[in-house]
Amino acid sequence: LQKNGVFAKYVVIPCEAAYKLPDNVSYQVGALSEPLCVAIRALERVPLHCGDVVVIVGAGPIGLLLMLMVQTVGASRVVVTGLGIDQSRLKVANRLGAEIINIETEKPEKKILEITQGLGADVVFETAGHPSAVLQSLRLVRKGGRVGLVGLPHASTQINTASLAFKEIDLIGIRAYTPLTWKKNQKILPKINLTQIITHSLPLREVAQGINLVKERKGIKVLLVPE
Repeated sequence: LQKNGVFAKYVVIPCEAAYKLPDNVSYQVGALSEPLCVAIRALERVPLHCGDVVVIVGAGPIGLLLMLMVQTVGASRVVVTGLGIDQSRLKVANRLGAEIINIETEKPEKKILEITQGLGADVVFETAGHPSAVLQSLRLVRKGGRVGLVGLPHASTQINTASLAFKEIDLIGIRAYTPLTWKKNQKILPKINLTQIITHSLPLREVAQGINLVKERKGIKVLLVPE
């Protein structure tokens, strides 16, 4: 379903685009269904093997949800990178079991090489949506590794395709989700603790404040509750 989003108490959609929440899932957690589907789709597209070292570039909601998903499929270590302004988000990632790197105070390439004994990460997911983050992802992955492009950069990214060939890197695009992804989502929702991703819950009339909280990186996932 491709329709403009709305901030409204009610909205009409085709019945085939609606999915019933499991009985043991709250509306608050259910509100994260759509972004969680993006994380599920990333794992549908990018092969992940037990014992892999996974790096997630970007500590936003999608990055953190992807981090939670990766932890369920046997990754040996999960590392989340972010900027200084992402400090509160990185703390949440760390609390939820990931290693974290502030790329403004640490050198991510050096840190990942230390973690992997000089090899590089098996899988890197780019979720920041910035051209520089795409290039950083390619530097963090090992030879023969996989890079999943989840974010949507605002500008073109100049990639040295020869380096992709020499390192035999699989560069995999990820676009949202499929109906099958939503069916998987219904089974996964009750099994993952998503409440720590929700930082604010505001009445619908305070939508402007909610948007500002996200813009200023003071919130991770901000819910708007119809009155």
